[in-house]
Amino acid sequence: MDFLFAKIITTAVAIIFIVGFWQKIKEMETFQISLEAYELIPTPGLKYSAYAIVLAEGVAATLLLMERTLLLGAILGSTLLSIVTLAVVINLLRGNTDIGCGCGGIEDEQPISWALVTRNLILITGLTSVFFAGSSRILAPLDFFTLAAGSITFYGLYVLSSQLITNLPRLRAIK
Repeated sequence: MDFLFAKIITTAVAIIFIVGFWQKIKEMETFQISLEAYELIPTPGLKYSAYAIVLAEGVAATLLLMERTLLLGAILGSTLLSIVTLAVVINLLRGNTDIGCGCGGIEDEQPISWALVTRNLILITGLTSVFFAGSSRILAPLDFFTLAAGSITFYGLYVLSSQLITNLPRLRAIK
């Protein structure tokens, strides 16, 4: 697999993490309430856990944007996504589906669902593309255009999927 393809995906995921990081920082109390609704973290550790998750998201985004730390960023990002996806799965299996995903911002309107789990698994799979990418190479001018266009397109697909997941309960209610 070409290094550029892996770089497109990791850059898009870095954008996702940056947006999520920023939204959670702006609305930390809301994020803590979302985290509490999962009922997985004891109340005394909730505040620290919220800050740790946000910090990990910011660090993963930063690492994913630099070529020297791309692999470490992919590992941290995959781990973070795996942990939050596991939290969603646990609550889905408990039948606790009336909680927001805790993604931050307008995405907080997303109720947890198997569609959210699927989307996160696609992101995790995308991050693991770094492990199969060829060695890094010097990017040509056209590669930078491809990187920018591809990353924006991938991010756009993420936003679209988030909106579809948000609208899914409304669409089901119409039937």
